[in-house]
Amino acid sequence: MLSALMLSISSIYSKKVTRNKDASIVTGYQLFIGGTILIVLGLIFGGHLTGFTIKSSLLFSIHGINIFSSLCYMDTTFKI
Repeated sequence: MLSALMLSISSIYSKKVTRNKDASIVTGYQLFIGGTILIVLGLIFGGHLTGFTIKSSLLFSIHGINIFSSLCYMDTTFKI
């Protein structure tokens, strides 16, 4: 029920906010922010991530930074 409510609110709100933005940029931001929120909530409520080593965590972090910086670059460069 909460999921359906949040989906309807975000759909209405995102149409107003993203009128002049590229759809791929907005999608990237939504996936990044939503994934971060889900990971934090999972950890708060007792979840845990297994199978990560220092090397895999470093690669994951570098990949995330690359994606985020690419989105920021595209957001400021390709104004529509």
